[in-house]
Amino acid sequence: MNAPAFLPGQRSIGLGVWSHTRGNTYKIVSEAFILFDSPTTPGFTRGRQRLKWDITVDGDQAAIDATSQFLDINGNVLANTCANGTGTRFEDLRGQD
Repeated sequence: MNAPAFLPGQRSIGLGVWSHTRGNTYKIVSEAFILFDSPTTPGFTRGRQRLKWDITVDGDQAAIDATSQFLDINGNVLANTCANGTGTRFEDLRGQD
């Protein structure tokens, strides 16, 4: 999956781990490679994007707090961003006529 902010093929898939932290909370950490610089400014620099998500589940609802860190090929932090969101579980319709 590619975010619209990236050019086609500019960002690899993100790979990482998730873990249960306590109660109904979970943590996800993943990294993706930014394979080439954006040709325009502002843009993205070749390096890595590190994503961290904290997820709290309450029944069929989820609240997500996320941070993203962009690093150059030497590991220097170029930018930090944050976001939050919500999610709703889809009703399982399998087996219903």
